[in-house]
Amino acid sequence: MYNYGGLVVWTSWEGTEIKTFCDAEGWESGVEENNQQTEISPRLFSLNQNYPNPVNSNTVIEYTLAENSKVYLKVFDASGKQISTLVNEEQKSGTYRLTWDIRGVTKKQLPNGVYFYRLIAGDYTDTKKIIICR
Repeated sequence: MYNYGGLVVWTSWEGTEIKTFCDAEGWESGVEENNQQTEISPRLFSLNQNYPNPVNSNTVIEYTLAENSKVYLKVFDASGKQISTLVNEEQKSGTYRLTWDIRGVTKKQLPNGVYFYRLIAGDYTDTKKIIICR
């Protein structure tokens, strides 16, 4: 947005609007209180790398949905065999974090090795590698 010949850029964070702009005299910044609550929706789908990795007891998996979607989050072994379904439900747009506790799965069922987790949400699909080392 141009304002009096300068470019105005702003972001809103918990009711505070931070503005930075440039006009003929140079850069200026300011903070203005804003009582309006603005809900920011994610613009992209994403699947983050789990942490910690390698895993010996539990791990955190985070993902972001740009729109309401039917979500599947599944774990596969290196041969492509499905090991577990962590999510199978309709979810609203936003960021999600889940903790997968592998201690409930025996070493015979889930031996040390390389696995993959795949997020499918609408037309979006992404896969990440997870290493199990107990």
